[in-house]
Amino acid sequence: MRDVEYDFDVKLASVPLLVDLHPFKNEFRISGGVIYNRNMADLDSTPNENTKIGDNYYTPEEIGTLSGSVRFNNWAPYIGLGYGNAVLNAGKTWGFVFDIGIMWQGSPSVSLAANGIKSGDPAFQQDLAMQNSDIQGDANVFRIYPVLSFGISYQF
Repeated sequence: MRDVEYDFDVKLASVPLLVDLHPFKNEFRISGGVIYNRNMADLDSTPNENTKIGDNYYTPEEIGTLSGSVRFNNWAPYIGLGYGNAVLNAGKTWGFVFDIGIMWQGSPSVSLAANGIKSGDPAFQQDLAMQNSDIQGDANVFRIYPVLSFGISYQF
């Protein structure tokens, strides 16, 4: 007998809309703005032995397949520190940029469902809600998401 083991399909996709401030008139910068956030994860599990859901153990037939998703806010504030300027001055042809920051994705929205023979049973649904809450707790560590980026630029 065991706890549920999930397969995750993680998708990381985001588009930043940022403003760079160069307070010291050099390559150092402070960046802030919002990120269109499409980070998400789909999860599924098809147990092949008795498995604990919530407070109780269920057979594979009672559970069926567990499937769910973890979704974050579509818009996430961002703040970061960086070095470099993507817009090079006339004397340079190559440039290097580096950023480190954090994105506030917020608490994720988690959904979980099962399709086994117990899927309509109220006691099973209560245990499934507890399992959903456990996943929510695990996913909450990603509310604040670290961002690290770097790149090079070339000016013709």
